[in-house]
Amino acid sequence: TIFSRRFVYTDNSCLSMIHFLYRENTLEANFVFRSTNVDKTFKYDLKFSHYITGEIYKMLGLVKKKNPAVMRFTLNSAHVVW
Repeated sequence: TIFSRRFVYTDNSCLSMIHFLYRENTLEANFVFRSTNVDKTFKYDLKFSHYITGEIYKMLGLVKKKNPAVMRFTLNSAHVVW
């Protein structure tokens, strides 16, 4: 619920952590990528991140309130190939 302190998901995959917080009427979604290929796969990571944030937003009933959401990304090992 919006009264929960936080929701955290961790894994040893490339998307290693997702942290959702609801503070001051704003949903904050923090994503940590252990590794990602910026050119070839990060666009899919962004789409998934947007999707899961939207699902949490709906689950918390924020659609009716039209509250803002902020998404932050940390790329620990971003593979950029030219």
